[in-house]
Amino acid sequence: MKTEKAREVIIQALKEKTTVTAHEINTASKGSIIFVQIYAVMNAFIKDGAVQMNESEGKKHYTLVDAEKLKDNVEPAPVTKTEQPKEIPENEEKEKKEEKAEKVTKPKKKAGRDMTTYQFNGNTYNKGRLAHAVITQYAKEKKPSLKTALELFKDEIVPPYGLIKEIKEARKLSKPYQRFFIKPEEEIKLRDCAIGVSNQWTPDRIEALITIARKQLGYKIK
Repeated sequence: MKTEKAREVIIQALKEKTTVTAHEINTASKGSIIFVQIYAVMNAFIKDGAVQMNESEGKKHYTLVDAEKLKDNVEPAPVTKTEQPKEIPENEEKEKKEEKAEKVTKPKKKAGRDMTTYQFNGNTYNKGRLAHAVITQYAKEKKPSLKTALELFKDEIVPPYGLIKEIKEARKLSKPYQRFFIKPEEEIKLRDCAIGVSNQWTPDRIEALITIARKQLGYKIK
């Protein structure tokens, strides 16, 4: 498929679903939009601030954050079929990324993806896992109700779905795209219910959470 047409299809998918994966776009186009085209278009959108990329369980999820910036996006260079890379199994791709992360001695930010890590309670976390660890510690120490927790960790920190949700609501919002940590071992018990924590994190969102954790809870995060 020509790059301009592929770009139009990808924009339409982002507007309809807000969050999509490269596999979903490839499948929906019956393979006419190859993966390297999808990545090229998405990288251009990310660079312009129209799209945010998050990774969960080895899968890249592209979320539309500013539809207006899609209009000004410059068309990526055409991609020929000979440039299509061989697909790497998700588990193999994840292992390679983890090996690469272990070699990094200092947190670094890379174009298109923030690889910053954080230290909390003697452990190292990425953005999403840091948020989960902070909420877990808060729930253990304070034993709050859902209402009390929402007063501190407000929905607007992670729009449009919120930072924490009662587990039933979190599971509902995670269909078909997983937007919360909802595995049984990831549920966090509050005084009156169990909750799921959002996995949709950007640098600005995690900084807002860190500010709350430091100033209002006294947590030390590096």
